[in-house]
Amino acid sequence: MGESVCEIIPDGRIFLYPEISEFPFDGICREITLELEKRNFLVPGIDVEFARYGTGENKFRQVRSVRGKNFKLKFFRDQREATGRFEDYAAVERIAIMGGELELEFGNAASFYYYVGKDWVKDRDQFLDGKKYFAKLHGAPRIYLKYCGSRASFKDNINGEMMLPAVDDSRREYAPEDGDPKAIDLVAVSKRIAVYLEKSVLPYIRSFAVPPKIDLFPGQPRVDFPSCIGPLFTMSTLISWERVNLGRKDPSLLAPHERYGLIGYVWLPGGSDALLPGAGGEFLWAAVGEVPLDVTIASLKLSGCPCEVIGLCDDYLFGIKPENGNDIFIIDEADAERFWQNHQYDVGAQRTYHDMVAKTIMRVSDYRGGFERPIVLIGRELALNEVVPLRKMEPGANV
Repeated sequence: MGESVCEIIPDGRIFLYPEISEFPFDGICREITLELEKRNFLVPGIDVEFARYGTGENKFRQVRSVRGKNFKLKFFRDQREATGRFEDYAAVERIAIMGGELELEFGNAASFYYYVGKDWVKDRDQFLDGKKYFAKLHGAPRIYLKYCGSRASFKDNINGEMMLPAVDDSRREYAPEDGDPKAIDLVAVSKRIAVYLEKSVLPYIRSFAVPPKIDLFPGQPRVDFPSCIGPLFTMSTLISWERVNLGRKDPSLLAPHERYGLIGYVWLPGGSDALLPGAGGEFLWAAVGEVPLDVTIASLKLSGCPCEVIGLCDDYLFGIKPENGNDIFIIDEADAERFWQNHQYDVGAQRTYHDMVAKTIMRVSDYRGGFERPIVLIGRELALNEVVPLRKMEPGANV
């Protein structure tokens, strides 16, 4: 099937910005976000990643991380309820600079990772990008010490001190040695971070001229869904069944975040994103074929329908009628299933099975038929008019 470019599918996401002002650096992180946006998030030496989340008519986008040569900001701190059931996570959560990293955790906790390495240039990438989790237990180099405590009363102590004691997490992290601080002042650290961002990062960004505005998140050209694939079905829960039936009658009867058909949460193991860029993430798995009225869940499983299509609590059958092929892929399980039938279960065999399946993945727009056991992987949210509630399935024997 060829691609139709006559229609653009809009993105429809609300962009969220840092707005909270709990710490001295919060306002500066907002300024960094705004100044980067003025420059289309394209500043030499600075990499920006985005996050998107939400469902229905409550979909959001925000900056996820900003990485420079000697600093990294990660944005995922709850700052308010956005709309519906989704929170606004656009505030900065972690700030790493030369000397340390501050993490503002859920539940009013704060952790500071104090850099104690001997060679910043050598350690920089590991310190800025690597995980800081039980370094001693895992035999990782001693390049940081961990300090942890509460930040609950930070605003009341902005002109005083809030000491975070060193913790070794039951000897799983490195402990301070002679000459290392036994506690870190959260107030002083926060002010030092704010000064660094204001005096070093912001001026660097502002040193670049503001270019003409470009469309940062253009919609996708519509891709046709091949007529040679189908019909499609999947299984879901009673909650989805009731929501979709109500929404197909009148979407206004649903809350904004409920106004969608179905969405998937199952990964395809085996490195599909490396094999086909854009094919990573979570999918709604759909099988190909009709389901006769006398078929039960038990017989559907015995016929080889993947467990990813039939979840543990999925009793309700849905037909899938994609309006377009955007973000939809197809795999063939035939060879992998034959391999599985001739091997006993172990980790190595399971990995081989997943790799064999992943290697068959392709975009549905490139599919011309020929798969023995096709499974369709839907990597986007389906609209209400793309999902047809069919019936409740009977369990059958041994289910």
